[in-house]
Amino acid sequence: MTFRLKNVYTLVAVAGAILVSPLIANAAQLGDATLYNLFVFGSATISNTDAEGRIAIGGDATFANYSVAANIGSGANGSKTEIVGGNLNWSNGQLNYGNGTYGGSASLSGVGTPNGTISHIASSIDFNAARTSLQGQSVYLGTLASSGTVTNSFGVLTLTGANATQNTFTVTRDQFQGANTLNINVPTTSTTIINVQGTNVSFFNGQMFLNGVADSRNSYNSKLLFNFYQASTLTDTSAAINGSVLAPFAAATFGYSQLNGTLIVNSLTSTGELHWLQDQNNPSSASFQFNGNLPANAPSSVPEPGALTLLVSAGASGLCVARRRRPRK
Repeated sequence: MTFRLKNVYTLVAVAGAILVSPLIANAAQLGDATLYNLFVFGSATISNTDAEGRIAIGGDATFANYSVAANIGSGANGSKTEIVGGNLNWSNGQLNYGNGTYGGSASLSGVGTPNGTISHIASSIDFNAARTSLQGQSVYLGTLASSGTVTNSFGVLTLTGANATQNTFTVTRDQFQGANTLNINVPTTSTTIINVQGTNVSFFNGQMFLNGVADSRNSYNSKLLFNFYQASTLTDTSAAINGSVLAPFAAATFGYSQLNGTLIVNSLTSTGELHWLQDQNNPSSASFQFNGNLPANAPSSVPEPGALTLLVSAGASGLCVARRRRPRK
């Protein structure tokens, strides 16, 4: 076997190992993002809205008429509830509980901090490491086989699963964004992963039901994850989403919409509301905080979906070429 052929075999083996890495028998949540209502690796521009829980922005943040951490209670005082890794420009708003930090410069005007301060302190979060980890987790979850059924009838998208521990669904971009109603029927004890395909995805314009109930404050939101593992752009103009959203490659744009859970994106422009259901007298009771049991992926990092596909394709093509060039004996 020639040296070149050995290299090709190695390339294919590495790519294959990433694609088919086995489940590890332990639970993984959402890493550094688990405690946050909003977690952005890069920059964020947000106005005329609020995030009821903690927020973390890795790059620069521009806020206007923005309220943060109103629903996490006085138990959060003394902790960091707003973290910005870069520059912070904030005009009009309030950090309701806890302290804020920024790593670059700051311009603050009309910002209230009734229960804390906003200070120049380097970020306590390694956003680059978090990005690598969560992107890898997202790609891996996207490889999981569907365990439930998906039906689409005149725009009514119904996901049905019977597993009491975990239900996984894969839906196409057209199925997802073309729906006028989303029905999710699963045991309330299960973690539900909805893998949505497509590089440029918009949320559906309609109503969402969990086991027949259209209650945005349903505590089952904490076990529901929408995984946009291929999306480079993600748009929501009006949908109310119950559950957390993992879109770690996406530049996200949210209009006057609503999300009840954790939003994880690469960058964000938003006027949408982020809700965080919590008993203010019991900060540990955050029922929108994701607490499902996600299968963990073995690799510490995974290439972007497009790069991974290219890697496998290139390896397979190279292997075929190498085989054709082998001299006959």
